Amino acid sequence: MDRLDDAVYSFISNYQNPCMTKAMVFISFLGGAVFLISLCLVIFYILGRIRKHFWDSLFVGFNLLGAWLLNALLKSVYQRQRPMLEHLTKATGYSFPSGHSMIGFAFYGFIAYIVYLNVGDKKNRSLLMTLLIILALAIGVSRIYLGVHFASDVLGGFVGGAAWTGTCILAHQSIRYYKSKV
Repeated sequence: MDRLDDAVYSFISNYQNPCMTKAMVFISFLGGAVFLISLCLVIFYILGRIRKHFWDSLFVGFNLLGAWLLNALLKSVYQRQRPMLEHLTKATGYSFPSGHSMIGFAFYGFIAYIVYLNVGDKKNRSLLMTLLIILALAIGVSRIYLGVHFASDVLGGFVGGAAWTGTCILAHQSIRYYKSKV
């Protein structure tokens, strides 16, 4: 893994400049706690109160909370130290798996699923889903660029986030199936 981590960081660091650093800090912010909790509350309100999609709104919150708890559990198990590089943003705690990558991938991946279920126009649905997945991937890249995670931390975060999103989708689909039979 060390060779992969070094090769990816070496490639990404070639693009470091003040403008790119500002962009990466912003992208990283979109995967951080303050933004995700705020966005979750907005989506919860829109789905639950305005659109009357109770289960969709409940699962958005469940997805975010579960991803956070799973990430905290995995960090406490692995206890991997952060890269010994210059950190271009503040980061605390253990490195593996990347919390921004895992939680961002889980959250934006689940929102892409909700978009799939609720947006009727195929062109808009495809565009929104693509943008959400690109954002989730960009958050991971930003964490490597900023020097606070190894590439393997980000990959681990993506795998953990995808697994959690799949679990949430299966649970959500099970409820939808059960409700259709009642």
